[in-house]
Amino acid sequence: METGAAGVPTWTGSLAAVLGDGGSSKAVLVAHTVYDKLNRPIEQLTPFDKDDALIKTPDKTTYVYDEVGRMTETSTPPSAGQAVRNTTRYSYFDNGWVRESTDPWDIATAYDHNPLGQQTLRTVKSAGGSSNRTMTWDYFPDGKLKSRSDSGVPVGEHVALVDNSNTANVVSAGTWTSVSSGAG
Repeated sequence: METGAAGVPTWTGSLAAVLGDGGSSKAVLVAHTVYDKLNRPIEQLTPFDKDDALIKTPDKTTYVYDEVGRMTETSTPPSAGQAVRNTTRYSYFDNGWVRESTDPWDIATAYDHNPLGQQTLRTVKSAGGSSNRTMTWDYFPDGKLKSRSDSGVPVGEHVALVDNSNTANVVSAGTWTSVSSGAG
């Protein structure tokens, strides 16, 4: 990276970083993005401080694209102390509109669109598919919203959310450190 006119950073190649801390001569890494040959982001590194007790190295988010340039996967860093990355996958209709996304917790969202590309259907399915919620939209010929509906989750098909307070249903991944008090 070089400094151009008026001290504004200029980039070369496919890397980008934002530097500076309000005029001081000490450079601070704020963000770092790596681009592929088609100038699409394929990797983003988060800010870090090698001298910080908690954030000594950057976290990395990665992006994967299919042969026609649509993003098919986003992979974000695992939570602190975990080893499993959080990956969301996407599929598309032939015309490029999103067909479905599946998040790291196996919650799938399916989409449909009218010929103008307006979303007409969104169905969110729980992990395992035991329940779902469907939202629909209808439009006038000029594209204005005509109606919308939301099925909510049908009675009797709700899914209990289990969190880490339910010790019978907790499985941790990676190594977690215990603390008895907060650090601020």
